[in-house]
Amino acid sequence: VWRPSSNVVSIKLQGEPRRLIFDASAGYPHVRLASSWPENPHNPDREVLILRRFLTNGRISNVSLREDRVMAFVIESRGETLDLTLQMAGRFPNITLTSETGEELVRLVHSRPGLDPDSPPLKAGIESWTEDTADILNALELLIEEVIERSTISQKLTYLAREARALGKRSRRACEALTKELQKARRAEEHRSHGELLKSVL
Repeated sequence: VWRPSSNVVSIKLQGEPRRLIFDASAGYPHVRLASSWPENPHNPDREVLILRRFLTNGRISNVSLREDRVMAFVIESRGETLDLTLQMAGRFPNITLTSETGEELVRLVHSRPGLDPDSPPLKAGIESWTEDTADILNALELLIEEVIERSTISQKLTYLAREARALGKRSRRACEALTKELQKARRAEEHRSHGELLKSVL
């Protein structure tokens, strides 16, 4: 997790080269998958450290659009179910992490509420949930499933590579031990031959 700017959070997905960008800018709050992103600060701030503590090694289990205003990511992490939300409509866009009991763990912009349930309704005649919106959410869910599958494969490959390295080390040690035993056997044979020769001379 990184925070390239005051209103933006960048999250690296395991097994996916792109990053998940949460943007709570007042002009255009949104979530996107990005192939490029701004340079990150060298020192993470308090909010980033809290997000990292709760989200590292977490798994996205669900994505939904709530009340046509809030993009919500349900994350399973360390036996807990967390909500990472972006308030997209209303007066106060913000990014908030809450526990399964509803406790606010961190919000990105402290001068704004984590959620804005009292924001004015959408303008009449504007349908915020469209087929395009549903398609985007469906595509995002499929991508998350693919990332999870890749992550599982990556973990298995990592395990196999680790086992192969361990097997290689054990094989090298066994070969080295066998070589030493063969050298000892050769020296013993040489000593025995010398002893036989010495006996025949005597």
